[in-house]
Amino acid sequence: MNFARKYLPIQSDFTVVRFGSTTRILVDSFDVWLDSDTVYLVNEISSILGVHRSTVYYMCKGSPPFRILNVGDLIRIPQKSFDTWFHGLTQEE
Repeated sequence: MNFARKYLPIQSDFTVVRFGSTTRILVDSFDVWLDSDTVYLVNEISSILGVHRSTVYYMCKGSPPFRILNVGDLIRIPQKSFDTWFHGLTQEE
């Protein structure tokens, strides 16, 4: 399984170049996806939950209740994964 399919959302979101068995995602298309509305930033999650950023970072360690994308030192949370988890919490109340 290639990196794009295993760790990132739908491969068609990116411009993908293949060299034999190696798959590469063009940086420009990745940056557009990273800055799009398909992922949350840590500060956006902290606003939604009403907690401090450090609490969100703590939640992202170990086995978080939603998917986490580590991009270098950056943490991105896929919107669909977080929303599914969050709506599950709000429906229980």
